[in-house]
Amino acid sequence: MFKKLKLKNRIYTGFIVVGLISLGMAVISVVAFYYANNNFGYLVQFSNKSHLAVAILRDVSEIQRQALIYTHEGHQSAANRVHEIHQRISAQIKQESQQDSKYFQDIVKHLDTYVKTFKQVQQQRTRQAALVHSEIRILASEAENHFLKHIVQASSTADIETQLNNQRILNSLLQIEKYAMRYFDTLDSKDVIFAKNALSQVQKSLQTIQKQDAAKPVSEHILQTIQFINNYEQVFLEAVQRTRGYLFLINVVMSAEAYEIIYRSQRIDRQLEQEMNKIQQRTLSLMQQVIIVIISSSIIFLILITVFSILISRSITIPIEKLTATFIALAKGSRLAKIPDYKIQDEIGALTEAAVVFKGKNKQTEELLAQSTQLTNDLERSNDELEQFVYTVSHDLKSPLVTSMGFIGIIQKLAAAGKMQDAIDKLDRVVSSNRRMGQLINDLLELSRVGRIETDKTTIDLNKLLESFYQNHLNQLTHTGFTLSFDSTLPTLYVNESRILQIFENLLVNALKYAINPNGSVINIGASETEEHQLIYFKDNGPGIAKEYHKKIFGLFYRLNNDKEGTGIGLAVAAKVMKFHNGSIWVESEPNNGATFWLKFPKINKETD
Repeated sequence: MFKKLKLKNRIYTGFIVVGLISLGMAVISVVAFYYANNNFGYLVQFSNKSHLAVAILRDVSEIQRQALIYTHEGHQSAANRVHEIHQRISAQIKQESQQDSKYFQDIVKHLDTYVKTFKQVQQQRTRQAALVHSEIRILASEAENHFLKHIVQASSTADIETQLNNQRILNSLLQIEKYAMRYFDTLDSKDVIFAKNALSQVQKSLQTIQKQDAAKPVSEHILQTIQFINNYEQVFLEAVQRTRGYLFLINVVMSAEAYEIIYRSQRIDRQLEQEMNKIQQRTLSLMQQVIIVIISSSIIFLILITVFSILISRSITIPIEKLTATFIALAKGSRLAKIPDYKIQDEIGALTEAAVVFKGKNKQTEELLAQSTQLTNDLERSNDELEQFVYTVSHDLKSPLVTSMGFIGIIQKLAAAGKMQDAIDKLDRVVSSNRRMGQLINDLLELSRVGRIETDKTTIDLNKLLESFYQNHLNQLTHTGFTLSFDSTLPTLYVNESRILQIFENLLVNALKYAINPNGSVINIGASETEEHQLIYFKDNGPGIAKEYHKKIFGLFYRLNNDKEGTGIGLAVAAKVMKFHNGSIWVESEPNNGATFWLKFPKINKETD
């Protein structure tokens, strides 16, 4: 049945059957996982509830700790932290939509009561702080000041016993403040008793002084001291009462509310744990059933797919194996390979026709081999040219070496004759020859690097590049009297930036050597374009170059004027850089009419480079 179908139809039939089988498996899997997903959803829901209960327990402990910090230290940041935690717990409960839970409602109610009580604690604590740190200190200070004034006023008439009594009263005043402040710091009730006893003692002593001076007018300072002491007693007792009040709220009311919150949170956690255990057992049982169903259906479907795949694959692989043997023979160049008879017009039929074409191509392959032989000959010719290049390089490198050796021989003779100064003078020629040889070697190395390192290309704006180039050489241009200008509409190129800069460097160096014009040396850089290329020109108004040298100047070590410094490699490097960019460089010039060097870049994108 399958042999009568086209290859594409066989494959489509196989896809349809496999798709139907896969669809059946998918339906079974979806149904099974639907129920499993519901159970997992319940499990996640109860897990979130459990996490909320644990978070409430943690936050309640933190809110108690911050409340105690505020109570004992009075830090406002701790009070703010209490309110922040309260808002967070309330928001979490609302976010989890647990307002319908009785226990969560009770938690919210007790938490609100806790915070409401804490606000009362804040009020009591604020008032107590104002009494302790302001009014009590002011009253104590006023009482002490007035009594000191009384001591000073009575010092001239008082006997020693009176003076001692006054000093004892002053000490008692100081003890009152000491006991009072110590109580508010340590909350030790013994200090309240000590402070009250000291107050009572001072009041009795002042009343005694008032009675002793009954025959005389009572000192105004004594009356003021008595009044401030009485006020001090009232304020002190009020502060003590407020302290005990907020301590009661903290230790009794708020602790009770916190206990209720913790109790209900723990109870919720236990209930949720029981529910989660039930869901876990139910989910585990369901997953076992799902696994059994999926494995069973997978085995059945796998058997069906295997049988169907074997039938289709044999109808495809047998003719392909025959064609493979044919193509192997054709690949070895055989013209006698047997091509199987395949009548159906499908992909295998197309391969059969391709085998026929391949058989005809073997003849063309022989012709290509002949062409390859010709290319080999061309390669040998290129090797001969390479040998000529090596000869030229070795000759130019040998010249400064021979010069150095000659002068070294002369120096040896001069030194042997005792003419040391003449020998030293000759050393300059040796140094010059070695320096030239070193420059030749460096330039050759630079030439060899082109196309081997720094091969990365990027899109550059030639306007920005030449602006930076101009700024870098401004001092050199000014010193040599050259003027450099370039058009503001230069193109954007996809090139290796450092190598393109090297071309402009070499062109500028040559221009500074050879393109000097007595009437003012000018260099201009511009651009034009064709349908397929970007053209950049480097133009000077120097003496120009004769036509017979237009190609020679791009050769290795060629110089128009041997009296000028340099090695004659700069333009050879420029030519190799342009070749690396699939471009070219040439010169257009006539004697006494300047020279224009052209750079031609192909218009290609970096994606196709």
